[in-house]
Amino acid sequence: SSAAPTLPARHPFQGITAGAYWTNDSVDVEPAQAYTVDFLRADLAPQRKDQTHPLWCVRSGLTDRPQPLSTAPRQGII
Repeated sequence: SSAAPTLPARHPFQGITAGAYWTNDSVDVEPAQAYTVDFLRADLAPQRKDQTHPLWCVRSGLTDRPQPLSTAPRQGII
């Protein structure tokens, strides 16, 4: 059997549970749903917004955005 993932010793996060946390992203085709990320299953899934899940706050905004490797159009990608 495989063990659940763990955070390293002396990590700064407290009260973390293995389960779904809300993201900031609503589902485009279904505004009553938003995406959750599940830290136990390493899964991203839509959930109804009337469900209760904790939040995971993150800092956004990069000062040095990575540049694309190529600006040439990609072939064969839909």
